[in-house]
Amino acid sequence: MCTPNREKLSHCSAVPRDVNRLRNDRNHPERRPATGWSTHPRGGPILWFNGGMTVRTFASVAKAKAGDRVAILSPAFAAPAVSEVVHEQAMRRLSDVTGLVPVEFPTTRQLGASADTRGADVTAAFTDPTIRAVLATIGGDDQVTVDPHIDADVVANPKPFLGYRGNTNLRNFL
Repeated sequence: MCTPNREKLSHCSAVPRDVNRLRNDRNHPERRPATGWSTHPRGGPILWFNGGMTVRTFASVAKAKAGDRVAILSPAFAAPAVSEVVHEQAMRRLSDVTGLVPVEFPTTRQLGASADTRGADVTAAFTDPTIRAVLATIGGDDQVTVDPHIDADVVANPKPFLGYRGNTNLRNFL
């Protein structure tokens, strides 16, 4: 029977007897951390998983600066349509504090917008060369319905994507 104590893993029949050797040998390939950052030979940062078995190269993109246009999207729920005063305040602060120019897309304030029209907005924001970054007003579980409607070529136009909570599906897509 396995014990929950990590130090006594060798007593578990499911764990190889040489687990203590692996635990003490820091250079052993099976001892590497599960995830980490590294530098790609061509210069870009990479995130690796499971000791380097899966490698994804990330493009380096410059930070947005004052005067840059940023897309404001609602890929899940159109929260700005429900809380217009809060959204207007956020847009003013974004402009005043950072100098960025917010550009709202058609479904940003449209309650009940279909997944394909929200996906079209995401595609338009990433393919528009005048847009420097993309900001999501809110996340949500409905965002998973948008992913199939996004043109896969948006990955060819890397831009910073920022969003709070529930934007994981879109971030993983990008």
